[in-house]
Amino acid sequence: MARPKPNILCTYDKDTVSIDILKTSGVWGVTHYGELVSMRYRLQHVNGENNKYPKTMFPSRASALNCARRLNAIFETDAFSISRLQCDYTERTEPPVPDFRRSPANSAVPGLLATTLSSMGGAEICDVR
Repeated sequence: MARPKPNILCTYDKDTVSIDILKTSGVWGVTHYGELVSMRYRLQHVNGENNKYPKTMFPSRASALNCARRLNAIFETDAFSISRLQCDYTERTEPPVPDFRRSPANSAVPGLLATTLSSMGGAEICDVR
């Protein structure tokens, strides 16, 4: 079965670089007992510790499922699963632009994230085990 044609929202072309922004109905995230998680690798070096943060949110279900399976195998458990963060799009003439000129007291990241999610039509996390 062929992959469906993507819905391109906008495109950037310059020299040999092209970037397409694709519309999606949601993203898949890795969960640990139902809570969305992030990951950190701590690599020990002579000069100190180096941290790497691999992805735990994916646009496709298969990638998230592979990551959860790998983590279950590493930790010898079945606590890791995946959940879908869904966004409902509404048609707009112009996309919302966040105002970054606010005072530091008013520019909290959770508020900006909540504003962004509510402007996208809401978000819902549902478990798909």
